[in-house]
Amino acid sequence: MNSEEILRLVERIENGDKQAEMELKESALKEDVLAEAALGKLCLEGKNFPKSKELGEKLLRSAAGKGNSEAQYLVGMLLESGNNPEKNYREALQLYSEAASQNHPGAMVRLGMFLERGGFVRKDYDQAFKLFEMAADYGDVDGMRKLGEAYMLGRGVSQNYVEALNWLNRAALNNNALAYSLLAEMYYHGYGVAIDLKRVVYLYTIAAEAGDESSQLKVGQMLLKGEGAKQNIEEALTWIHKSADQKHAPALFALGKMYEEGDGVARDLEEAAKWYKLAALEEYPPAQLKLGILYYNGTGVEQTYTRAAYWFLTAAENENSEALYWLAELFAEGKGVQTDQLSAYIMMALSGNSYEPAKKFVDSYFQNLSPKEQQLAAAILRSALKNPKLFTVAIDEGRARPGETSSSLEYNRQFRPI
Repeated sequence: MNSEEILRLVERIENGDKQAEMELKESALKEDVLAEAALGKLCLEGKNFPKSKELGEKLLRSAAGKGNSEAQYLVGMLLESGNNPEKNYREALQLYSEAASQNHPGAMVRLGMFLERGGFVRKDYDQAFKLFEMAADYGDVDGMRKLGEAYMLGRGVSQNYVEALNWLNRAALNNNALAYSLLAEMYYHGYGVAIDLKRVVYLYTIAAEAGDESSQLKVGQMLLKGEGAKQNIEEALTWIHKSADQKHAPALFALGKMYEEGDGVARDLEEAAKWYKLAALEEYPPAQLKLGILYYNGTGVEQTYTRAAYWFLTAAENENSEALYWLAELFAEGKGVQTDQLSAYIMMALSGNSYEPAKKFVDSYFQNLSPKEQQLAAAILRSALKNPKLFTVAIDEGRARPGETSSSLEYNRQFRPI
């Protein structure tokens, strides 16, 4: 069957035609790649059709293996939503690359987003921009939105607010929620337009009503402050909770801060700790740091240095420099961890690279080391500065002595959140 015949069958199926459903299934059983892809997509979406993620994925994987670009794109999307990022993302990246080579606009956008983020592929804003531009030229709405965002931020192209507005407006006219959110940001900061807070609230509300969790938080925060609209605490809380219900870490963190400060709600430190912990479990470094401080001080939770150390360590491994400062103090004083002056100094020195309050303690921590440890510390820091994961490299190298199998860092990795 050709693509036009498949499209007509799908249209009939969506209108409840059982005969068309039977015809499509028969073609898929004969391993017709277009039929497999179409049937797999119907199984995933469940529009007037029995929903089955398992069957849908099986059919799509079969079609993807035969080179169908739509199936490759959809399997990639399924992989990105899976529970094994290291394995799944690499496979998704490969599928997007194959589909993009066949001019699939959706795959071009996803591949471009991988290139923006880096991690599983070398970060390349220039190539990402080219992919977004190609997708937009094919009429892909997400491509238009990403192209507008690239012009707004100057990623892979010279910053151009006129072009940003052009592409974001085109995407918004096609009901792209994230485009509305980005337009709101432009009017909030005055990027190429006059600042207009009423318009900002209007645009964020459109995106929020479409389910964008970031916009739900932002419109809630503006209503809480009475920014761009009359203050409405009840409506503000509704929007912030909607965002939090989607496990949006900044919204969970915002609720923690609101309860800690009594902003729009009655002050409740135990409730604040609850929300901070939920945000921390979503891998949000500011919340991980905050939760560590709460355990350190016993604010809203029982004071427990071991748990404080766990959360400081977790935040530090997510490149939070202030968390290193707190960890250094715990290691120096043996609070909740084994006393370790060498690790304490390295943490304080690394923290001082970007966290100003740590700088005044670096020299005194260095003086706590023996001459031999001072030499070792200097070598470790030289090595660490060559690696973006400064903290992990420094401590792993610093404590790995002959005949030992664990380090102070590895010891602390035994901690678990409770």
